Amino acid sequence: MNKLFRRMKRLFGNQGAESKRPSPNTEATVLQPLNEQSLIQHFKMCQDVKHHVYKLNPDDEQSRILLLYCEGLSDNQTFIHETVLPHLTRFYENNGFHHQEEMVESSQLQLEFVTLEEWEQTAETDIFEGKLLLFIPTLRSLFSLDISKKPARNPEESSIEVSVRGPKDGFVEELGVNVALIRKRIKSTSMVYETKKVGVRTKTTVAILYMRDIVDPKIVQDVKNKLDDLHIDGAFSATQLEELMEPTKALFPLMGYTGRPDFTVNCMLNGRVALIVDGTPAALIAPANLFLLVKAPEDIHFAALSATFGQTLRLLGLSVSLLLPAFFVAILSYHQDQLPYYLLATLGINRLGIPFDVATEMFIALIFLEILREAGTRLPSAVGSTVTVVGGLILGDAAIRAGFLSPGIVVIGAITQIFGSTLSSLSLAGTISILRFFLFILSAMLGIYGFFLGLFIVLSHLASLRSFGLPYLAPISSPFKDLANALFRLPWPWRNTRPDMLKTRDSTRQGDRHK
Repeated sequence: MNKLFRRMKRLFGNQGAESKRPSPNTEATVLQPLNEQSLIQHFKMCQDVKHHVYKLNPDDEQSRILLLYCEGLSDNQTFIHETVLPHLTRFYENNGFHHQEEMVESSQLQLEFVTLEEWEQTAETDIFEGKLLLFIPTLRSLFSLDISKKPARNPEESSIEVSVRGPKDGFVEELGVNVALIRKRIKSTSMVYETKKVGVRTKTTVAILYMRDIVDPKIVQDVKNKLDDLHIDGAFSATQLEELMEPTKALFPLMGYTGRPDFTVNCMLNGRVALIVDGTPAALIAPANLFLLVKAPEDIHFAALSATFGQTLRLLGLSVSLLLPAFFVAILSYHQDQLPYYLLATLGINRLGIPFDVATEMFIALIFLEILREAGTRLPSAVGSTVTVVGGLILGDAAIRAGFLSPGIVVIGAITQIFGSTLSSLSLAGTISILRFFLFILSAMLGIYGFFLGLFIVLSHLASLRSFGLPYLAPISSPFKDLANALFRLPWPWRNTRPDMLKTRDSTRQGDRHK
């Protein structure tokens, strides 16, 4: 497995090194003098940036001001004309423009002073965050005022993580709304909310949320260090951030991904860190292990017995979806003597007249089902589900009648796809699909020996993975105390302690150490 990654790295090049090359925005440039002309010139190629010159006193040249804002990101029409200009006019009539500090302290507007040393970069960031730039030539000073009104949608139920008994509000593309959805569930100062900027050009805000009296400080510091080490042009996806923060040779996702704030809060209270990328309707959960990805956000809203049964089915679905096609091909191609006589006779009769061997049949069936799944994902939800179901039924029946596939192969393929659909994590489901073909190829070539060889490689890879210091197979590896909570959804009265594997500062759930 490691040799494969090394070859891919040599083939595609070291992208990490490429990302550290200086971009045009990071190269040393000569800072332009701050004046009206330089401000207007700096944004001349941005047609959505509007500028207006006003005189607060028509007869006084000293009252001249310049306003700049980004159309579509700010409340420009209403707030500027009804609030900003009247306040500035009254301030100028009473005080005039004499000192920068007086503008910030005495003005009723919440102005922020922009330093001259980095005015170009600061002005870019402020104006594209929806702020209003105010330039006063008399003082040769630049101020910013937050009048942002970014386009946003209301919180709605996640289309992927459907809620039956839980809350219906899901994350949206606006960072402030997403943080508010979490904050309304955790009314405590122990919840820490920090932000970092990622991307030289996009300057994307990434929120870091955690419980300071619960989470292991080493995990928080590890997350911050990895964010600080990112050197990229732009960040626009949570998955992109995940791959950049954990650039290991991992086939499995090393961070959780959820669009539901209730599940995010549950993970934070267990001692994990949540990351939210501005513009992405989802949160990343770190650290993550295999059992976290198998859990469903809805489990905490169902009775313990029902949730445990559902989680058991998902673990069974993961195993069957990964192993069944490869095992079937290995047995039927090389070890027919291991099958019961009547089952072997039934499969043999059904294969009469089929022009392909078992491995080729299974490959065709798996490819066909993956194409149907991909088509159902890309099409609109109402049409996609219809295409997947109807297409599978009609084409499967037609393939059997035409003699291209045997009924046994179609049944195995259908079982594989249905069991794989029980997984709530799309990232994990995609990984299982890839590894399914890997095990299938080894089994088709080497029989049952190839099956167990592939299984050993997959398990060895899983055992070698770590997510921010947490073993990926924990608590199977250690500590075993958390194994029951990982395999089952225990009743709430029995869940008095937090997982030992996360090394939390407060190990109990009683709230007695809350500060």
